[in-house]
Amino acid sequence: MAPDLLPCGAVARDVAEGALTPEDGANDEVPNRGHGPSCPHCTRLRRQERARWSAVAADLAHREPPPARLRRAVLRRLLTSGRGGSIEASAGARGRTTVAEGVLADLAARAAAGTGGVDDVLGVEVDLTDADAIGVALEVTVALDWARPLPQVAAAIRHAVRVHVGAIAELGVGRIAVTFTDVGSAP
Repeated sequence: MAPDLLPCGAVARDVAEGALTPEDGANDEVPNRGHGPSCPHCTRLRRQERARWSAVAADLAHREPPPARLRRAVLRRLLTSGRGGSIEASAGARGRTTVAEGVLADLAARAAAGTGGVDDVLGVEVDLTDADAIGVALEVTVALDWARPLPQVAAAIRHAVRVHVGAIAELGVGRIAVTFTDVGSAP
């Protein structure tokens, strides 16, 4: 597809992108055309693009931050959306059982949520890379209850996740990384 050209022969996209550089006016030369600030067509397009993007920047500067619960919900959704892999939990004469990453993430999240000291489970990442050799690797991201000791809460999360995933999915859990990214509000 041919690029849009201005009446002067300059590529409109090149001129518009030049209008958006941080150094205002430093990129007034139109690439590969040999003319610059004196061209009325290029000048008009640059002015339009600067006005359009300054309105966007002004709008972004006046936005209220999203509520903490919304940020947590979005983060939880991002961290629990797995890559779609699965692992064979058992195989026998009657067939095999395969567990998807999303199921493992959900099991781990529920186990962590039931642990004392956890305000909210924000997400779980599952790594099946070395699952056959050392077990499933999990990374649990949580918000800590106010004034709770991190090492004890992390140990309790690891224990609960290992027991829960092991009992329900009959899978060995190798490594469980616990990441604290937020703290619940003070009483």
